[in-house]
Amino acid sequence: AAAVAFSRKNAFLVPPQDWGGYMQLDDGFKWDPENNEVTEINGKPIKKDQEYRIACLALSLNGMNRNQPLIEWANKNHDKIPNTDAVRQAKELVVECCHKTLWAQLGSFDDLDKDGDGKISTEEVKAAVFKKTGSKMSLLATENMIKTIDKDGDGNISKEELETIQRAVEATGGEQTAGAKGGGE
Repeated sequence: AAAVAFSRKNAFLVPPQDWGGYMQLDDGFKWDPENNEVTEINGKPIKKDQEYRIACLALSLNGMNRNQPLIEWANKNHDKIPNTDAVRQAKELVVECCHKTLWAQLGSFDDLDKDGDGKISTEEVKAAVFKKTGSKMSLLATENMIKTIDKDGDGNISKEELETIQRAVEATGGEQTAGAKGGGE
């Protein structure tokens, strides 16, 4: 809670100051802007002596944005910070989320499988993204987009793989999450 309050202090200056270290809260938190503090977590009053799991950038724990309460906690609690091999990088999660959302917008399998061979190839993805967005994707970006949903690892997208992600995105109302809780970069 102290780290969140510290991250938001510049917003209360007159005039407010923009600052990249502003920590976001999910909908399970309640924030009292008048006192600049977290009052509820998961719909329950915050217990000052209890520790809570959060997701944040690992770089923040090491000093990025100079959030002193967060840095001090990290320095005292190395054993409570997941090993970097056990977490997913924030950039990876954002890219995955964007890819899944774009997949849901590209059309049906039959729309994308232009040559009718039963799979969507790299070239077919590039063409579909260009048609949808007007942007040309590099080969690397296209391969990364394919890897997002290519469950069998063959470098192509099957009808089942495409429809699985389209159903998942539709079920979330178009707001696809990357499927991670906790840990972050």
